[in-house]
Amino acid sequence: MPSYQVSPALQQQFYQTMNDVIVAAMLCDASRIATVYIREDFSTYVGDWHFDVAHHAGEPDGAKQAIIVAAHQLTFEKVFLDLCAKLDVDDGTGQTYLDNALVAWTQESGEYTHAGQGMPVVTAGSAGGFLRTGNYCDYRNPALVSNAGEQGNKTVEIFGGLLWQQWLGTALQSMGLARADYERNGLGGYPGAVKFVGPTYTKIYPDDVWSVAGEPLPYLKKA
Repeated sequence: MPSYQVSPALQQQFYQTMNDVIVAAMLCDASRIATVYIREDFSTYVGDWHFDVAHHAGEPDGAKQAIIVAAHQLTFEKVFLDLCAKLDVDDGTGQTYLDNALVAWTQESGEYTHAGQGMPVVTAGSAGGFLRTGNYCDYRNPALVSNAGEQGNKTVEIFGGLLWQQWLGTALQSMGLARADYERNGLGGYPGAVKFVGPTYTKIYPDDVWSVAGEPLPYLKKA
């Protein structure tokens, strides 16, 4: 039997069991919040994933990118969708637990390893009707470009756009929190403790982006 670290089948079994625990806690109201940190790669690749694969994802031949895409596809199918399916059961009101939940899956990086711009987020559930579903929204702005990524990266264009803080604030508002419950230092969104400064951040996160950070992301919130 292959070791757990290079066995997507064993990793799938582990995280689907974790999903069972999460759903049991939700259904009996023992908890309403769950966070899962997935360290496993969901790949049979043997070697240093971080340096050998992730740091080469932007190379023109696309070889390492293909490995990452396949791994993320497995994570999406076998973990994220499994959790959504297990929550998609009647809660006794004619709706499902998934209808009244927000399930979110995201990554540690955006377009380039270590870059915090262009962060992908996949969601399911409408948080009790607060959010629109079934849509693809791209909040990046192609006019806000920075090629000064980690290690002087020049191979992948990094785009700014609306702030990660605005997405987190939108999620908190969908759960019934008011802005006053989490905003700090006069900055919108969450966490609002520190405003990014410096020539690069000023370029890709101008003041007009910060000024709307406390509002729900456009289009995502139902009217």
